[in-house]
Amino acid sequence: MRSIYNSNLNYLNLNIRNKLNKIKLPEDLELITTKSQDLTIKLYLDNKELFLHSKYDPKKEAERFISEYRLDQYGSLILIGFALGYHVETILNKLKSDQRLKIVITNPYIFKVALENRDLTNILKDERLEMILELNPDELISNLKNSLENLSSKNSKLLVHPQSLKSIPKEMIFLKDILEEIKISQYNNKRLKSAIRDNIINNIDFIDVSVGVKSFKNAFIDKPIFIVAAGPSLDKNISRLKKIGTKGIIISVDTALTVLTKEGISPDFIISNEPNERIYKMVFKNLPNMDIPLVYSLGTTSKLIKNYKGPKILGLSKDDLLTDKIEKFIDKGRIKTGGTVAIAALDFAYKLGGNPIICVGQDFAFAEDGMTHASSTFYGNRKKDKSLLRRIEGIYGDFVYTDTNYYLYLREFERYISTQSDRIYIDATEGGAKIIGTEIMTLLSAINNFCKEFINKEEIINNIIQAHNFREYNTHIEEIKRIIKEEI
Repeated sequence: MRSIYNSNLNYLNLNIRNKLNKIKLPEDLELITTKSQDLTIKLYLDNKELFLHSKYDPKKEAERFISEYRLDQYGSLILIGFALGYHVETILNKLKSDQRLKIVITNPYIFKVALENRDLTNILKDERLEMILELNPDELISNLKNSLENLSSKNSKLLVHPQSLKSIPKEMIFLKDILEEIKISQYNNKRLKSAIRDNIINNIDFIDVSVGVKSFKNAFIDKPIFIVAAGPSLDKNISRLKKIGTKGIIISVDTALTVLTKEGISPDFIISNEPNERIYKMVFKNLPNMDIPLVYSLGTTSKLIKNYKGPKILGLSKDDLLTDKIEKFIDKGRIKTGGTVAIAALDFAYKLGGNPIICVGQDFAFAEDGMTHASSTFYGNRKKDKSLLRRIEGIYGDFVYTDTNYYLYLREFERYISTQSDRIYIDATEGGAKIIGTEIMTLLSAINNFCKEFINKEEIINNIIQAHNFREYNTHIEEIKRIIKEEI
């Protein structure tokens, strides 16, 4: 066994070998010989027996798993889960010499068992193979996200070994959230691809009249910035927002705008990255004379951008590889869009220099009666059947109900806060899910504690907008459109 392990180690880099030396194998992994005389692992999850590979024939099982994919269509593959390596062997046997395979090790303990018990030298010495093994969750997230950035490319494919996903150790359980995010993101991208493509092409015509988000960098350093979303808890404290006055900045997400205007509250910025024109029909079409600066990305519905009369602020999406190709033509700065407009609002608040950043109406959960949004939004009458939802911790230590999308948005929101931890984040929602990394406070307390000084915000915003050169990109528009049509 030791000689097998040492032989395998010879084909691993020093960084991975050092990490393996730190791993102590748990006692609940049982190595079993299958009917085909191959090895599998039996382990217990939630008191249920789980086999990592077939207890009959792991190699045939690997063939069935890989047969679902047309591997020859892709230049690069990312595989989640090594397990004992049977499916890895199968993949490599089917790849051409110029194809590449990157493997994310989801369970370092099982990987070490594989190295100790199977001769994997033919796999490990394959030059087409790259492996990611991280014991630190933050490093794994960073490495994984860098690897997954290319997934929007037609030339790459994500493969997930199901049993490896089930056997992720508790300290790496966040991997499931990230992969679920990717799955939903890919589904949404596919579903909205034509709409986003048309939006981008149409919105290119408005880049000249749009100020870049980079022009607003640090415009409000160490000033309190309130992000107002349209969660059901907004009904509880929306009237308090009037007390902010000229002593704080308000960023409204698109769905919350109707509620704010009904209360006579005028935000300082509106933000929208919704590709579907429904948001225009349900919100902005009813507010034709709105002159508040609108922050948008190129994928935002062009119906809104074309008809919006107020100032426009453009941020290229940090999450879209296409913007890498056109950024040299459109030097506007970038903004994180993510799966929810709340992420874009959070990133813009951070870019403005806000500190603290205060969340209002940011439930990431449903009300006790199942309501999904504040009552005055166009979603106001929508309810969820709680029997179909998951329970998560609420801000008061109780349980609240959420669905998969909201849960993943919550985790994405928390990861942003953890990576941009040089600011104070306040949750003044007064309801909903607990947001890790935030301090819980009532909205009134947040206003009283942080809104102390007059901010000449109208003048600051107007000066930035008026300083913009509104014809600087005209010569590049046709070139940009050509690139977009080729790429999408």
